[in-house]
Amino acid sequence: MSLKPIHLLAAGLLAPCLLHAQVPQTSYTLKIGAGLTAGSFRSESEANKAITLGLEAARAFHGGALSLELGFDYIPGKPRDVMPQGGQVYYNPKAPTATYAGQALRLNTATSIDWRKESVAGFSLKGGYSAPLDLGLEGLTWKAGLSLDFQRVSSEFSGTLIPVYGPGAGTAVPGLDPVDPAKPAGPVKDYYEGWAFNHQRSSLGLGAFAGLGYALDSNIRAEVTLRNLPFTHQDYRPFTYTGRAAERVEQHSRGFLLQFGLSLKL
Repeated sequence: MSLKPIHLLAAGLLAPCLLHAQVPQTSYTLKIGAGLTAGSFRSESEANKAITLGLEAARAFHGGALSLELGFDYIPGKPRDVMPQGGQVYYNPKAPTATYAGQALRLNTATSIDWRKESVAGFSLKGGYSAPLDLGLEGLTWKAGLSLDFQRVSSEFSGTLIPVYGPGAGTAVPGLDPVDPAKPAGPVKDYYEGWAFNHQRSSLGLGAFAGLGYALDSNIRAEVTLRNLPFTHQDYRPFTYTGRAAERVEQHSRGFLLQFGLSLKL
């Protein structure tokens, strides 16, 4: 049986429709959320709140869906005073000592401060799989996957430490002679250690996540997700605390982000 031109034309018009019906459609959603931090985020930097945005593409796969999401996270952090309330206090970097006039040195919170603030902003690429969760509640799903996280940590450091000795509020230690640090500089100035600087550090790391979702209607889902993220904490250790040269150090660890949000189908 020969095919007529009209048959070929009809087949050509129907082929894309048939192929489209066989290939799962890709759906796109916009995600808006906020979160609370735990672990290193909270203990090392007091960065306890987060704002999150994301754009996700998902396609049906074996009863569930594979997804790829590009997200943005912002953890603003908050300023805090980290000056220790005890421990040894050192004076004179040229010849470190923790005493003056035979009395132990200390820091008075009324005259000394060690102020820090650390914020995190970055992008994440998350790949995951989701499927219905059969708990008798229609529209409930679970989701889990891995993420590639690019973070930029911005750290602010400023402080003034004035060692004191003696009873009550204490007496400030005299300043050092710039030529001969073994001699006091006289009554013009008190000895102190001060600093003020910012530092930024970018890093790339692997994270993981798991969560639950619930369909509020055909276009909106409520989601809660627990994420585990790499985190590079910046620290500064002044001479006054250690008796050694001041230094900035990095601490690589991981923190948690409990994220609440809405997923809006586009």
